[in-house]
Amino acid sequence: MLLIGSVQGRRTALLRAALDAVGARLAVIEWRQLLTDDDSVEPQLRAAHAAGHVWCKIDPSGEDPGVTNALIERGWRLSGSDAPAPTPLRHGELAFQHWWFAGFADVLTRLSQSLGPLRSMNAAPDILAMCDKLACQRRLIERGVPVPHLIGEICTLGDLDERWPARQFPAVFFKARFGSSAAGVVALRRHPDGRIVAYTSARIDAEGRVYNHLKISRYTDRETIALLLEKLGAQGAYAERWAAKPRVPTDRTACYDLRVVAACGTARQRIARISRSPMTNLHLGNRRASPDWLTESQVTALEQITARAAGAFENSRCIGLDLSLRDGAACVLEANAFGDLLPGLRYRSSTTYDDQASWVSADEH
Repeated sequence: MLLIGSVQGRRTALLRAALDAVGARLAVIEWRQLLTDDDSVEPQLRAAHAAGHVWCKIDPSGEDPGVTNALIERGWRLSGSDAPAPTPLRHGELAFQHWWFAGFADVLTRLSQSLGPLRSMNAAPDILAMCDKLACQRRLIERGVPVPHLIGEICTLGDLDERWPARQFPAVFFKARFGSSAAGVVALRRHPDGRIVAYTSARIDAEGRVYNHLKISRYTDRETIALLLEKLGAQGAYAERWAAKPRVPTDRTACYDLRVVAACGTARQRIARISRSPMTNLHLGNRRASPDWLTESQVTALEQITARAAGAFENSRCIGLDLSLRDGAACVLEANAFGDLLPGLRYRSSTTYDDQASWVSADEH
């Protein structure tokens, strides 16, 4: 397998170990090289295929801050914007996500045109569709996959109040269009009298910069909330109805959703993400647990919606899906092209990387 990623990354180490176990080889092209030495990439791709590599996997670029900043600058240049050149991001800063996506899309499109006979684990167009959360939800809707009610593109709190008043949608999720791991997500409860409460991992400093934190903050000051949404909305954002998540049967003070990995369209590894806040992402200190409490009918619903959602990205073999099962129905909260980083989680003795290694091994033999 040829990997576009980071030689020193955690994902790479897990994939390499799985490939070693089946006698398969891994070659790596660094993301940084894609940005600094375009001319050498195509010869490396041809050489990788000639050496017997069949698959190409693309891992996320975010492990290297230098790559993130380079993609932002690339996107800014491609946009032809009159805005000043973007400054390097500070640690944890949420800024220029729209330019990051434009740069990322440009690099992935160029890469996909050079792959030749190499087979993509997840095809570049599918990856881009999943990294644009609004486009992702629209694609799922087009394919008849249940998702939370999509309100649409929103730039400011005033825009939300004017187009979708609190009486109609008292509870909504405002989401950064190109964010990940709850970055730029704001859960809002609005009252017709103007009162508002926001829950988010994002914070604004005295300079007006927005940062992602590992702790959920609660805001009630309308001016602060409006400023936060304005900063995020300028980078691309949308809103959807806040769909209540089910309670954990053994802890009624906590709610949960499910991360399920679709491998070749079939539900494989699955884990419950348990939280006392609206955000269930595990990096925020939330708990993970085996969802042993699911009934047979719930498991069936989980597996059916996983297959339907995976079918919306037919050129991708490994997708992380965030699902909610409530009142006998299932819906897809998000689809993640890089949702396979679940160390130690197994389905029928196989991790996500074991599954990928088995595909490579099957092709080599």
